[in-house]
Amino acid sequence: MTEHAHLDDTRTPAESARTEHVWLRAGVHAATTDDGATYLVHWPERIALGSLTQPQHAMLRHLAAEPQEVPAFRTDADAGTAALVERLRAEGWLHTTVRAHGTALYTLDPVRSGESVAPREPENPVLSRFAVVTRDGATMVLSVPRGRWDIRLHDPRVFALLSALTPAAPWQERAAEVGVDAGAAAHLLRDLARGGFLADGGTPEGDALSRDQWSGPDLWFHANSRFGTRQRAGDGFGKTRWISGESGAPPHTREPFNGRRVQLHRPDLDTLRERDPSLTAAVEDSRSIRQHDHGNPISAGELGEFLYRCARSRERYYPDGGPMPDRPYPSGGASYEIEFYPLVRNVEGLAAGLYHYDPVSHELEAVSATQPTLGVLARTAQGVPGLEQPPQVLIILAARFGRVMREYQGLAYALTLKHVGVVYQLMYTVATAMGLAPCALGAGDAEAFSQAVGSDYLAESSVGEFILGSRKPE
Repeated sequence: MTEHAHLDDTRTPAESARTEHVWLRAGVHAATTDDGATYLVHWPERIALGSLTQPQHAMLRHLAAEPQEVPAFRTDADAGTAALVERLRAEGWLHTTVRAHGTALYTLDPVRSGESVAPREPENPVLSRFAVVTRDGATMVLSVPRGRWDIRLHDPRVFALLSALTPAAPWQERAAEVGVDAGAAAHLLRDLARGGFLADGGTPEGDALSRDQWSGPDLWFHANSRFGTRQRAGDGFGKTRWISGESGAPPHTREPFNGRRVQLHRPDLDTLRERDPSLTAAVEDSRSIRQHDHGNPISAGELGEFLYRCARSRERYYPDGGPMPDRPYPSGGASYEIEFYPLVRNVEGLAAGLYHYDPVSHELEAVSATQPTLGVLARTAQGVPGLEQPPQVLIILAARFGRVMREYQGLAYALTLKHVGVVYQLMYTVATAMGLAPCALGAGDAEAFSQAVGSDYLAESSVGEFILGSRKPE
């Protein structure tokens, strides 16, 4: 880049040995309006740059083509171009690689745009409790949920230096031990502070309730499944259909267990339309009822009606005549990944045990499982809501993840949990209309469930639990 080859000669030898190279994020486009105003666009974000000079336009082209060395812009003759580059860096439009003596130390990969506010460097710097290191190909990446950038660690000395950012380790001494000069270490510390990676070891990181109330996994899950913080549409997020066609996709219905089948009662929907309470009454009267009338348990007919109204597969077809996945509740992308597994303990007219509900045939299919495993599931369902004895029926909601994850990226598991919430609401409403005792549970044992049904934990696992039984007389 000959137009900007002059370097700032006022830098010290140590500073000259440390360089930064910057380039535009992938997927960024430049657009110029009829009146000469230039914008950078990366949906849904954009930045107005105003009317640019020819050197500034040339710089944008260079930044889009390959990394450019930052000191080359810092000349008195081209202050406008240097200011443009610094603005793009500050607002998250450029990657930055830091080098020392020609060796790449780390790269800042921006994850969100917007003008940065440089935080104060803590007196006793430690890594945030939210910081994690993951592997991306052959590179280790340091991230925090609401950081301005991820940091790609190219040099193992940088990784070693990060290990010194604990209350018990003086990072200055560690920098010398691993062979990172003080200037480069201070540069890294500034980038960590500006990126939101540091806390002060002398004060609790959660000194504000709004921050202290979040666990690391919860905050990461929230940040990774929403637009704006770390995710952008099209960047491996949203409905990308990253697995094309039907290759490897789980079928609409689960493979049978080849167990004993039990035909269930099919209610007459026309009769229910006239007999049922109003929607307003069912919603307003709905509440969690944990205690069951064990002397007069729920019947097999009532369980059949409940499952029919909540989970059956309805006969709907696409315009071309093909079957359309459809159940009594909505599901993103018509995924319908939720499977219903009643664990029956006390149901009149139905043997105890674990069953899988077939939504097409409206039947229960017995699942062969060991008693110890079923005992874990039953005791968990008893302990979570604090019951005196196990519930009459525990309905385990399991997800066949491939139904969602073959089409959605980044938000697939969050979408499944939304589906669980939708199903819970339907189950509460139907149970209330039927005069039954419903209660959703906040947690369950996914490992025990996978053992019980013999599933691959990563392919099908429990994601929700709901207890159901007869209601005690009031």
